[in-house]
Amino acid sequence: VLGAIGFGTVGAAAWMSSAAIASGGGIVSGSVVSVLTSLGKVGTPFVLGAIGFGTIGVTAGSYAAAWMSSAAIASGGGIVSGSAVSVLTSLGKVGSSLWRL
Repeated sequence: VLGAIGFGTVGAAAWMSSAAIASGGGIVSGSVVSVLTSLGKVGTPFVLGAIGFGTIGVTAGSYAAAWMSSAAIASGGGIVSGSAVSVLTSLGKVGSSLWRL
């Protein structure tokens, strides 16, 4: 199911590895990777919605919107497919239906 919404293009292990490399060798406490790893199936839909990754897309004025804006600026004007923002947007859009499977 995760592969069907784009998570498979990066893969959880590759995403975690990239985050560890970017931080100098570990997963930063409080980072998206650490939060999603800790929460698992039960808490993830709630947290994604709370930070602005909703079922109809990114919520204006939210943490997710600020992050999306920064990511778009950093990449020259768009969101990179397979990036953390892209994956979390996809996960937020499927909402709690994903977690029932």
